[in-house]
Amino acid sequence: MNYLSFDYGDKRIGYAIADLKARIALPSGVLGNDSGLRVKIQDLVSSKNVYKIVVGFPLNLRRNFTPATEKAVAFADSVHRWTGIQVLLVDERMTTSLSYAYSQMIGLKSKESKKNIDANSAKEILESYLNNPGQCIEFVKNGVDLNSTVDFLKKVEAGNMDDLIKINIDGGKYIFDCVDKSLKNWIIYESNPYYYLKLSKKKIPENVSSYEFAFSKIDGIQSCARGSNG
Repeated sequence: MNYLSFDYGDKRIGYAIADLKARIALPSGVLGNDSGLRVKIQDLVSSKNVYKIVVGFPLNLRRNFTPATEKAVAFADSVHRWTGIQVLLVDERMTTSLSYAYSQMIGLKSKESKKNIDANSAKEILESYLNNPGQCIEFVKNGVDLNSTVDFLKKVEAGNMDDLIKINIDGGKYIFDCVDKSLKNWIIYESNPYYYLKLSKKKIPENVSSYEFAFSKIDGIQSCARGSNG
């Protein structure tokens, strides 16, 4: 069984493979990002006996979303739907620049470099996961159910006398609907990339001072994790 990683690009998608036991990532190739992508990925997963997929998650230096982040999340969603295999998102900051620098160092010409950068970036993404598997986010679309969200907010409000309340939530699919009915003001940190992307495109309630993505839970504030009822 193997790990498979992807470095998403608008034109090319690099990929790398690592054996489950050896855990050594190898740059393995590039897929054209075209109408046949679904079949190519399904064939790759089947032929390589893949049991876990890692996708590069290109946050900016402050770990905020960028247009590239949104595309990577959409790609992870597609891969998960196409394969039914667990997909993990790994922070890929600096991987492309490191791959390009390495290609230049070993003397590859610019055109040759472009063919190798994507696969090498995928290798570095996979190495990052293998070396530190705790520093990743599982791509999931089940969020916190409505009743749990309501109960969580009631508990937070009851125990907080401040007008401005900070909370962590992991999969807050109903969070805007619920806080919109509150008399308090809120700063919300969302840890689920799928729901952050989805809700950040909507109108943010007036009593939400800030809605931010958090790669990991912010210490010192109350949290609500997703359940199985989303």
